[in-house]
Order: sequence, then C-alpha cells, then structure tokens
Amino acid sequence: MSPGARFFLGGVSILLGAMMIIIAPDDDNRLGFYGFGAFGIGIGLTCFTSGRVQALFGSIVASCVVLSGVSYLVWELSSGSMLSGSRSSPSVLNALRFNAVFSVPAAIYVWKVRFGVGRSTT
Repeated sequence: MSPGARFFLGGVSILLGAMMIIIAPDDDNRLGFYGFGAFGIGIGLTCFTSGRVQALFGSIVASCVVLSGVSYLVWELSSGSMLSGSRSSPSVLNALRFNAVFSVPAAIYVWKVRFGVGRSTT
C-alpha cells in the first residue's frame, strides 16, 4: 500500500478511535465505545508501523475480528434462530457468513505472520 494511503487510513482510524473513546457515555455502554475506539487505534497503529511491529498490531486487530466472529456464532448457536427474515437480523446463517467473509481471512493472516514473532513468510 502506498505511504499516502497508509497515512490517510491510519490517521482517520486513530481519529475515529479517539472520538469513540472521548464520546463514550457514563453508563453501561461505555465498554463498547472503549473497545471500538481501541480497535480503531489498533488499525491506525498497524498503518503507521512496519515490519514485525506492523505484523503484531495487525495480528491483534485480526484476532479481535476472529474472536468477535466466533463469539457471534456461539451466541447465535446457543440462543438465536437458524434463519432470519433478512440479512440485517442476527441468525446462525448470518454468523456463518460473517465468519466466512471476515474471520477466516483474519485467521489466515494471523497464522501467516505469527504475531510478528516468528520467521516472516511474507
């Protein structure tokens, strides 16, 4: 990716992450805001770094994606419906779609870069 695109995407991600942390409400929903803010800052740090550090931050972000996808699937298997009337409603099928589109590529990335601590295969 070109340096200009990396700096733009990284800057926007960090700004959005910081905004989510700053505007977090004082009720029970603040942990979601903090988590999403940290996720955005992690994406930004991935854009601004290189080498093993970039692989580490990228692996952390990708691991969050895998964890959220697996959690979504487990939640829907335990309490959700198999099919819903639309793609915007939670269901096991939609959880499987999410995992196929996001979690599997993220897991492959984590496996390939080995959190930046193993011998690089890229």
